[in-house]
Amino acid sequence: MTLDLLYTRLQDTEQELAVSQFKSHTQRALKDCVDVVDRKRLSMESMASMMGEKFYNASDWPFVVVRGYETIVQKLSRSGGHTNMGFAPIVQAGKEQDAWEKFAYE
Repeated sequence: MTLDLLYTRLQDTEQELAVSQFKSHTQRALKDCVDVVDRKRLSMESMASMMGEKFYNASDWPFVVVRGYETIVQKLSRSGGHTNMGFAPIVQAGKEQDAWEKFAYE
């Protein structure tokens, strides 16, 4: 009887420890994930702020050029922990698209 009770208690203790360790690991992993996403979001917000300040006149869009874009992206992507950032003005198919593509290749 005493051995059965001891075995049951040991089993309960092992299960409690496993659950506690699992919760601890998952909480730490979740915090790390949130931190990564926050850094990425902040670097994207920084790029958006810079673009908004540089090209504040909406009539300029989408015909804009960002001098030094590669260097800026290199710095911001390192701070955000990602490998690249895109800059893709949205244009309508047809004449606007043709005009933008001509502009982009010049």
